[in-house]
Amino acid sequence: WLGWLTDKDYVSHTPVALDGSNSGLQHFSAMLRDPVGGAAVNLLPCEKPQDVYMQVAKRAQEIVDSQPTITITRKDGEGEEYSETHPNPWVGGKVTRKIAKRPTMTYCYSATRYGMVDMIHQTLREIDGDGEPHLGGFDNYQAASYLSYAIWDAISQTVVAASGAMAWLRDVAKATTKAGIPVWWTNPVGLPVLQMYCEESSKQLAVYVGGKRLQVKMNVDSSTVLRSSTQANAIAPNFVHSFDAAHLMSVANSCRNAGIKYIAVIHDSFGTHAANAGVLSTLLRETFINQYSPDVLSRFRDQVVSQLPPDAANDIGPPP
Repeated sequence: WLGWLTDKDYVSHTPVALDGSNSGLQHFSAMLRDPVGGAAVNLLPCEKPQDVYMQVAKRAQEIVDSQPTITITRKDGEGEEYSETHPNPWVGGKVTRKIAKRPTMTYCYSATRYGMVDMIHQTLREIDGDGEPHLGGFDNYQAASYLSYAIWDAISQTVVAASGAMAWLRDVAKATTKAGIPVWWTNPVGLPVLQMYCEESSKQLAVYVGGKRLQVKMNVDSSTVLRSSTQANAIAPNFVHSFDAAHLMSVANSCRNAGIKYIAVIHDSFGTHAANAGVLSTLLRETFINQYSPDVLSRFRDQVVSQLPPDAANDIGPPP
């Protein structure tokens, strides 16, 4: 900026980055034609940019504000459990955007409520490191465990359609696993994707390091038996990542065709020189629209059904 002000012929080499508004939710909202989720992640026209993390934080705050006390279960010195009731430490605006961001970001990638406990706890440690304890000295882990339920419900209520799509994808994976076959599909740029998590067996190996004998356990995949729980839990993140990657590849190809030779990408952040930022902005939207103009979920279902025997195919309902 300073260079341009002092020299009108100045050539900028600074990359300008254009970031997605929670790309996982953007992809799910687009493939589902979901106006609610789409509005929350800036896929629909609006006067001001929308912030899905703040929306989740506000909804979670409404949930906790309706519960003035919380009950915590502890163990005494003899291991017997007992309950304590405390004033709710989250009441009164304590659920911030920063606290809601990590759980919301990872929701579409099959984050569990249990995993959200650690995310909230970590964020509380970061906030506390900047000054006064955010919750006034209340046990941060207990508070994070309680809030994980409210955050989970708030996300589910904010992006209802995405939740339904993730459940449908899990059902697809369960059906294919029951039939004894892995899941494969082709993403929008023609890349075949195979999801095949097999049961593992472990072997004990004796290795020598620096003259010392160590026992090492090595996990070995079975060649045939699929892990049903992993197949089901992994399908949503793997599916949306494959479409995220397809969009990135389309953007890169479109940039090349438009004469943009230099781009920098980090997941859903696309950067280029300032002079080409406007063109990149248009290409990002055009390629995204082109990717989701077809009904990609129906196409995915057709691919999966073609791999299954008829009785197993009947277990897969229509996509949401």
